[in-house]
Amino acid sequence: GKDFNNPNEEYYCSFVLLNPHTNLENLNSSIKDLINDKLTKETVKTKMYLKPLPDIHFYAGEVGKGRDSSIGLLIVYIALGVFTLLLALLNYMNLTTAFSASRTKEIGIRKVVGASRFKIAMQFVAESISITLLSLIIAIVLVEVSLPTVSEFTRSDLRLHSSGQITLYLEILGLSLLAAIIAGSYPAFYLSRLKPVKILKGNTFKIKGGSIAQKAFVFFQFFITIIFICFSLVMFQLSGYLLNKNMGFEKENVLVDQFHYLTDIEINKCKTLVNELKTLSVVEDACITIDIPSYIHRNKDVYVEDDESNLFSSCYSYVDANFFDTYTIPIIEGRNFQKGSVYDMQTSCIVN
Repeated sequence: GKDFNNPNEEYYCSFVLLNPHTNLENLNSSIKDLINDKLTKETVKTKMYLKPLPDIHFYAGEVGKGRDSSIGLLIVYIALGVFTLLLALLNYMNLTTAFSASRTKEIGIRKVVGASRFKIAMQFVAESISITLLSLIIAIVLVEVSLPTVSEFTRSDLRLHSSGQITLYLEILGLSLLAAIIAGSYPAFYLSRLKPVKILKGNTFKIKGGSIAQKAFVFFQFFITIIFICFSLVMFQLSGYLLNKNMGFEKENVLVDQFHYLTDIEINKCKTLVNELKTLSVVEDACITIDIPSYIHRNKDVYVEDDESNLFSSCYSYVDANFFDTYTIPIIEGRNFQKGSVYDMQTSCIVN
């Protein structure tokens, strides 16, 4: 309630309940016309529109703060998963077809004793399903074992299972069965076409178009593999750069405690807490700041030397005089804020 009257707080989200039959495109057009009609200053540029609530999660850059989900990143992950699955399917098809010569006599004898082409094809599909289900079990075990290490590396809490996610396992099982049928379909179709008379006579066999398809599979398989290797090398170098790059501030051995919507009395208590912390032998310095150096989310349009036509967006944060010493940030030119200075509090800034 009271925080809505704080003029310094800029990050409130407004939620509007619309009539079910409202045309969102027409409503956003009306809002745009209303904004343009009410704003008379040419230097003020405001864009306001409504977005459906389900779209907020994956379009975090447009609504609210602190949400890191991205539809683009999700698409990349899905594409990587699809290509990895295709690579596995092609590999299984190639191996099954390559070893088909060792099973030709088995197929010929089964056809002689009355096995139909459909039954032989279903046998290979069933084998594919069995191998896929066994691989699925091994994959789940490997994921459970490796997730803690991956979570520590990515600094996130990754979990394969949680309460109420039985549908996830059903989806994984359904996708695995679909992949097994696709992987086993080509070998089943290829091997079930063999003629029993030629097989039992010991003649070599060759199905028209089979070699072309196999060559295409091998080419596509190696093509995807090379792309994955290049992508992995780039990501490895990028992650190393992100972890080891000097960010210009001390990020090790720094403890951050976050408080929300403090009153004036609570802010004074925080100042007292900072002073008490600085007396501890294990604490080198302490400060109060609105944001941490790696995540400054406030921004506004500014202009230089009264040139209101030349606007540019600038990020900013509020810090105290101990901020630069606590994060070991050197000041190249000028001076630091003076402790207790009302002038610095109201009019001074340090440009990064």
